Amino acid sequence: MHTNRSACLTTKGRAATATGVAVATLRAALRAMLCALLAGCAAAARSVPAALPAPATRPADDRPLRWTPAHHDTLALWVDSAGVSVAGWRPDLVRIVAEAAEAWRAAGAPIRFVRTTSLADADVRVRWVAWQSGAARGTTTWSTNARGELVGADVTIVLAPGPRQPASHACVLRAIALHELGHALGLPHDRSRDAVMYREEGTLVLTDHDRAALRAAYGGAVAAARSAHAGG
Repeated sequence: MHTNRSACLTTKGRAATATGVAVATLRAALRAMLCALLAGCAAAARSVPAALPAPATRPADDRPLRWTPAHHDTLALWVDSAGVSVAGWRPDLVRIVAEAAEAWRAAGAPIRFVRTTSLADADVRVRWVAWQSGAARGTTTWSTNARGELVGADVTIVLAPGPRQPASHACVLRAIALHELGHALGLPHDRSRDAVMYREEGTLVLTDHDRAALRAAYGGAVAAARSAHAGG
């Protein structure tokens, strides 16, 4: 009986040991699978391209920028209009940009755009493309000095919403010009859809939200500029 009991216990011990080994092996296999899964997810995340750039290079916290004191009241605006070979471009688009610039002045921008035909002398340069991938219909790139002040801006306006589509209606292109010239003034995106400066398609005309953005950027100079514009 003693021998049989010992054999039975030994058999049970072996079974328990085998079960423990199996459980440990299973746990190790599960850990390996989990690690492989996490590694795969991390690799996939690294391979996903970054989000499309916003229609302007701007501060991460959406604070406005100011131009250098040398540009305290005027910005030389150059609009590409000579020898343009972009599909969908037409001469009246230059007037649309001029109208957008005037709209910002009327809204109280203390810095007004003044047209120049000299690319070398321009502070803000506007160019055209027929179409570009992504949803953005325009881009503005800021140049700043060591103090973070604006010293230049390059605007690109996309004429058509798709590669085989005609140029958008004039009122749409004017709204795009308004948006990008707002960036050229140093304004960030607005959170309200009721603003030209909304990061996607906003309104077609400047609203109180845009005027509030001007006040936030330029303070009391906005009221003075609006008064001067109304008097002039």
